[in-house]
Amino acid sequence: MNCHEIDPLLSALLDDELTVEERYIVQQHLQGCMICWRTLGAFQSFNAAALAVLPTRAVAPPAVRRYHGPAVRRLRAEALSRPEMPRPVVLPRSLLRPRQ
Repeated sequence: MNCHEIDPLLSALLDDELTVEERYIVQQHLQGCMICWRTLGAFQSFNAAALAVLPTRAVAPPAVRRYHGPAVRRLRAEALSRPEMPRPVVLPRSLLRPRQ
């Protein structure tokens, strides 16, 4: 495969959305292509930066918790029932380095 065909698969690789065969093809291409390897590195950096700016969970002061207790419990139950967002896949450096 050439770079034009691999490019859309790089993001899917990080999101763990590729089949075993597609993953193997992309990894083989990355071993010999510095351009795609750098693109993948940029995608990984972007994922890390995006995760870093996500808001953290804030804890309400005790007075607010007492006053809004029933509503907070309901919201907490709803939040816990939602599936957690997938974490980005970090590939070992050995798979990301192109063969020289």
